[in-house]
Amino acid sequence: MIRRLFSLSLSFSRAAVDESANLTDPCGVLMTEVPLHPCLARALLKAAEKGCAEELATIAGMLGVQSIWQAGRVTGFRALDAAKRRFAVAEGDLVSYLNVWDGWNKSNRSAKWCAENCVNHKAMLRVSDIRNQLCAHLRRRKIPVLSSLEHRKDSGGTAGITQVMKCVVEGYFMNAAVLITEGGSGLQDEYGAGYRLVRARARVGVEEEPPVLRIHPGSVLFRCKPEWVVFTSVQQSSNEVLEMQDVTAVQPEWLTEIAPHYFQTVKINTEVPDPGERVVRR
Repeated sequence: MIRRLFSLSLSFSRAAVDESANLTDPCGVLMTEVPLHPCLARALLKAAEKGCAEELATIAGMLGVQSIWQAGRVTGFRALDAAKRRFAVAEGDLVSYLNVWDGWNKSNRSAKWCAENCVNHKAMLRVSDIRNQLCAHLRRRKIPVLSSLEHRKDSGGTAGITQVMKCVVEGYFMNAAVLITEGGSGLQDEYGAGYRLVRARARVGVEEEPPVLRIHPGSVLFRCKPEWVVFTSVQQSSNEVLEMQDVTAVQPEWLTEIAPHYFQTVKINTEVPDPGERVVRR
């Protein structure tokens, strides 16, 4: 029963169900038809509204395979790390995936290019298949499938990239985490900087400390320590470290802009002349 109530709460927060627990139309109905996790389905549908469905379909394809990366038999993991850095951007893993997709397409989907860049060619073919299926599904429902990033290298395209990242937040805002800065260390250790869920900071009357999260070492943001992030999932390592997967750096104001029903900005240090602000769960 608790799990069902929690699932209803998640669906309600993403506008998939109404106050009577009925599917909303069109958002909830469409989310049930898209063969994706509800978080990703919500992000894809919002992207269709914002004119960047192609990018979110690509990201969905990347998340639909175990990994697009493959260490070379001869060059090993050092070459793999170098390859990841070639595609890495400060926005995080999901935007970096778009760079891999662009590079693969510009090579005419060459298997040789994949080998040179430590990319799994078979995985990329599967990504393409998933992407095509999602785009075809949207078109059947007469939902526009557009790209906001085709011209990004000519015009700077930062607005298009920001739109893609905001659509990711639309789906994964409940997975927002903030860097732990108490004491000024960020809980930095051999496992990376420490984070806590934003929604955990608003818990009242709970004795135990919320769990500390770390960015997965394979993420392009592992050494960057962005202050605010969202992630797609968490896995527990062999060292019992909770590691965030597929991390995107975000701006805190996006949370209150996109999910005002879930987050609010509150004043802190109200006794000083220029008080600060922070985002917490409602």
